[in-house]
Amino acid sequence: FSSESVCCSTMSYRPYSQCTYKVSTPAPITPHTAPAGSPTKQPTNKPTTPVDTRWYPGASKCMNDGQAPSWQHNKYSSQSTCCKSHFNWGYNGCMGTKKVGSGKWYINWGLSKCVKDCEKSQGGSCGGLVPGSWILTHSSASACCTAHMSFASIAECQYNY
Repeated sequence: FSSESVCCSTMSYRPYSQCTYKVSTPAPITPHTAPAGSPTKQPTNKPTTPVDTRWYPGASKCMNDGQAPSWQHNKYSSQSTCCKSHFNWGYNGCMGTKKVGSGKWYINWGLSKCVKDCEKSQGGSCGGLVPGSWILTHSSASACCTAHMSFASIAECQYNY
């Protein structure tokens, strides 16, 4: 980790003072804030409370809506850092981006064919996007077929819609 505060932010169940071994008191962490709303026309008796707009992990994605639960100590200045820290397995979904195919080849065991990593709607040898980062990809249909279906010819192994 690049700093104590980043390290400690991964241990939301521990107060900062219990996370670090330093004897001195750390400087207080100040939240990134934004105005709570537009100013009122008439002065009010109550001050407005700033909203903490740092990114925090929700149930399935990172959010910065200012509604982080009081127990949530994992807060980040960027959505990307939050997603990498808590939803790396579903990074694109957390970021709200759509995955794009690589054009490489992988084995689709359901079809018993080597298919290209691209949307099926594109036709040809496109067999859909690689379902996970654990799937081995290859630079060509030939390399994929040799690695996974060496008993079949390239024509039998390669998917063509």
